[in-house]
Amino acid sequence: MGVSIAPAPAKMAVDILLVDDRRENLFALENLLGSDSLAITSVNSGQDALRQLLLKEFALVIMDVQMPGMDGYETAELMRSNSKTNHIPIIFVSAVNKDEHHLFRGYDSGAVDYLFKPIEPKILISKTRVFVDLFRQRKELERTSLALEKSLAEIRSKDEQLRQKQKLEAIGKLVGGVAHEIRNPLSFMLSHLRRAAKGSQSIIELTKSFKDDEQYAEIIKKITAIHEGMEIAIDGANRISKIVQDLSRFARTDRNENTRHVSINDVLRKVVNLARHDIRIFATLHEEYAELPSISVNESKLFQVFLNLLTNAIHSLKYTQSESNEISIRSWLEDAQVMVAIRDTGCGIPEENLSKIFDPFFTTKDVGEGTGLGLATCFGIVHSYGGGIRVESKVNVGSRFVVNLPLHPERGN
Repeated sequence: MGVSIAPAPAKMAVDILLVDDRRENLFALENLLGSDSLAITSVNSGQDALRQLLLKEFALVIMDVQMPGMDGYETAELMRSNSKTNHIPIIFVSAVNKDEHHLFRGYDSGAVDYLFKPIEPKILISKTRVFVDLFRQRKELERTSLALEKSLAEIRSKDEQLRQKQKLEAIGKLVGGVAHEIRNPLSFMLSHLRRAAKGSQSIIELTKSFKDDEQYAEIIKKITAIHEGMEIAIDGANRISKIVQDLSRFARTDRNENTRHVSINDVLRKVVNLARHDIRIFATLHEEYAELPSISVNESKLFQVFLNLLTNAIHSLKYTQSESNEISIRSWLEDAQVMVAIRDTGCGIPEENLSKIFDPFFTTKDVGEGTGLGLATCFGIVHSYGGGIRVESKVNVGSRFVVNLPLHPERGN
């Protein structure tokens, strides 16, 4: 996978700062260094220099040593004590103080060079160009570094999505096989249990016409107990059957099954209508649908995705019991992608669980309340269309799930 970095912008004007208490010296330096590629700021005191240094980022400071009040050495030392300005190169300029003591003091205070008046123009221009070029190179490196970091983050995100998809595919094959193996004996067991329950019920009805003595009462009692046991077994088998259906649904995310052009907003409205009663109990609903083109998808599978996300949002509100609870559903178009966000003000998801919520069988619900396949199935369906799903959440603040689907879904899974 290639990494693309945006082309470098046109050569920018670089700021340099001139500091001298004599206006004629500043004027001479401005005329000497002035060009389209340099933005020159001139000040006549160390205090003004420090103020300017906090307002702009300068590539170079050219500063007179001898100034009334705060001299060049003191100004340089204060620059070096501030993390925002301690990296800016300083060239000292002096008409006096040519002995070694002053030279060493200048370098100790942070100067990178020391020039004496009268200044040789070519030398100053050459030195200025070096520091300006170094500044531009540093800025280019920073820009490249930011672009590389952004590209690396995108690669990591795509790699994680691919890893999740491969995991789901592998587990889906396993789950599909398990569900198939369970379905046949389960259907056989349910069929016989229902027949036996029907037969025991007929015997109970028949024995009601017998004489009311102890023997027949005991028969009725035993047959009734058998019938109740069968009903319990049927209920348990039905729950297993529901789990098998969930497993089968998770294992089948073939997007090409009965696809047609569908309005995403219509699907969202159908989901809301189905869940409207539960929403009213726990929250105020806000809907915001942008005008969207239809896309080719399997409507029932997409309905399943949004219903699962909305149901999860409602479930998260059961733990907050606040009159200000809200659920919002929003759709919009962005970069040839249909975007849908479902947000709630519920209990939120702990940070340590955010990376696991799309994993098959991961659930924070109580035993018996879910198989942990809902979000994993949503992930599989959305990714089968070349789309994506992400979550933002904070405990006691709420969650926001964002689904993106391409206008022209990729072919195949």
